[in-house]
Amino acid sequence: MSDFIFSSKTKERGELSKEIRSIYKENIPWINEYHGEWGSLAVSRNLYNGFDPIENNKHILIMIGGPILTFTDNKFINGKDNSYGTKIIYNKFEKMKWDEDLSGPYVIFLINKKFKTIKIVTDIMSFIPVYISMKGDEKYIGTHIDSLAKISGNNVEIDLISITDLIINGYVTFPYTTYKDIRQLAPACIHEWNIGDDKYKYSYYWIPMEKIEYKNIKIAALDLKKYLKNFIDSVTEDMDNIGTFITGGEDSRLILSLLPKNKKCDSFIYLDRYNREGRIAKKASKIFNANFNIYYRSKTHYLDILPECSDFVGSCSQYVHSHTYKLYKESNLLDYKAVFGGFLSDCLIKAIDIKKYDMYDFILIQYVHTLFDKISNKSQKNMINIIDNEIINKINKRHMDYLKRIKEIRGKSAENWFRLWPMSMNEAMPYFYCNRRLFRIYEPFMSNEVVKFSASVPQKWKISRRLFNIIARDSLKPSKYLIHTEGWMPSLPWYFNIFISRFYKILFKLLKTFRIEKTNQGPWFDPKELFREDIWNKLVIRYTNNHTSMEEIFKSDIKNLLLYSELDYIQKITILQVLYFLNKNNGHI
Repeated sequence: MSDFIFSSKTKERGELSKEIRSIYKENIPWINEYHGEWGSLAVSRNLYNGFDPIENNKHILIMIGGPILTFTDNKFINGKDNSYGTKIIYNKFEKMKWDEDLSGPYVIFLINKKFKTIKIVTDIMSFIPVYISMKGDEKYIGTHIDSLAKISGNNVEIDLISITDLIINGYVTFPYTTYKDIRQLAPACIHEWNIGDDKYKYSYYWIPMEKIEYKNIKIAALDLKKYLKNFIDSVTEDMDNIGTFITGGEDSRLILSLLPKNKKCDSFIYLDRYNREGRIAKKASKIFNANFNIYYRSKTHYLDILPECSDFVGSCSQYVHSHTYKLYKESNLLDYKAVFGGFLSDCLIKAIDIKKYDMYDFILIQYVHTLFDKISNKSQKNMINIIDNEIINKINKRHMDYLKRIKEIRGKSAENWFRLWPMSMNEAMPYFYCNRRLFRIYEPFMSNEVVKFSASVPQKWKISRRLFNIIARDSLKPSKYLIHTEGWMPSLPWYFNIFISRFYKILFKLLKTFRIEKTNQGPWFDPKELFREDIWNKLVIRYTNNHTSMEEIFKSDIKNLLLYSELDYIQKITILQVLYFLNKNNGHI
């Protein structure tokens, strides 16, 4: 729940806090403010225990997020000293090895009040993005894009190229944002400013160089399992009760298998209805001794939350990935000191964005999905004729410019890491942006050891789940014959799953044909059902009444695109989100 806004220009007390509060529609957090000759700073409460701000005569140090400290134990996570972790980091600040000593998502903001300087440390992948706006000698920095835009006065200048990028691809190309005069700070970096002038310097403490450090895939898999287990054990060291997300897939199942067996574990899943996904998740929970909890969302949940959740994650992100919004209260997730998930395994360990063309992929395409188009054209095929060509060309140029930069460090794997570094380039990240503001989420695949491991293994090991499967064979033995929702067995290698997945694909099709399974069997909503609901039509009509800016983007009538076209359902929902954003920004909401 923690965010901050800094202004080098001193603001009236309460002014910065007002912008942070605007993120929330309910459960507004406690916010602390600091003011001095150096400017003004507001920071909301950090849900992760031990990371409250500290202030002395020289400095103010604030922590966003809840990283694991690797150079000491982490019992303070369950302790009573609300700033214990911040104090440890402060005392070691100048000697800190940022890629080794802190693991997981974080932002560190240090003000030297006497010399009027600031330092910002971004985490290894910018799991928590930081944005900056410069107006003359004024600096505005924060972790929520829209709050920063408003306090800096830059919310009027919208970047239509970035908005279109978001609609087509699900992300805004780094370092751009939805505002023309705001940029995102680089990942894995120490940023330093003199507050009173334009002097700025930065240094990378880690770069994901393409340097292969493993020659044996089995040894690599053992190390990966060790890194995941180390992270989990560090978090849960002094805990009695743990929460975890469970699905019908394999990533959450693997994490569940690695959780300490001597601690009580509650598993959670959110669905529209009890379906195949829920049945498999329930069986997995039972196999690994977790107390299964299922909560149901309404048919229109993802439309009901559009306004408030769009504000919550910000205009640079697709709000629809915020699956836990509102539901976290019903399931009491905030009562847990740690809630685990299997997020980002797909892109860091299985490399779902790898582009590879050969017969091997054609054979396995039914269940591994490793055949991809070029980055610039992946999502544009169904929109190329309805968006202004000039905007498409500018988006492509941004993509190619950034891809060129990534190729300098990731020659053979650049197209994969284009979507990873920074992680704000991954369209699913709003899942984490939402969760970190609501409860104490810990994602083992986001640990520094796993990230650095991902950068150090050959791409070919990630394809077809080869690397992941070696871990799964051992850890998922108890659930060896429990299928994945999509119809294959996570603990078995690809050459068995070719036949198994084909069998289940035919079976599922027959069940659907004979209406034995009448509804959506996966974790997401059924878009056909959602778009038939009255609320969809009402929102489309409401948000398309004032869309002058959007007319510069689309060649076709926007209302018709949303109601009648064959656009991808995520793209339709994102267009509606952008319309909400523009309406609100123009004062029409």
